Amino acid sequence: MTVKEPSFSIFEFKYWLSKQPDFKCVTERCSAASEMLNELVDTTVESRLGNQRLEHQIEKHNPDMAKAEIKRAARLFKNEGGVVKEIHNLNLLIEVASITFSLPKIYTKLK
Repeated sequence: MTVKEPSFSIFEFKYWLSKQPDFKCVTERCSAASEMLNELVDTTVESRLGNQRLEHQIEKHNPDMAKAEIKRAARLFKNEGGVVKEIHNLNLLIEVASITFSLPKIYTKLK
């Protein structure tokens, strides 16, 4: 079986896509969602996870953190919550008692 090359370039595809009537709705929804996420900066969030799973997720998304620092960050975040400092895609940069770590938004909730 041979692979057929597409008959159009990526630029032609992007142009075609931008002219589709539903494309505007998709881009508007994306920008609205982005604005909603940016409103989370400087708000307090807390964990949706238990201590062990929270430690695992912090370690997974912050491989440079020391084990002791991960345990301390997880304990403090679970007990007190943390403040969102930045947002990158759907990952929140959270600060807890001068410890900063990244965690996907899905594992947090507003306090």
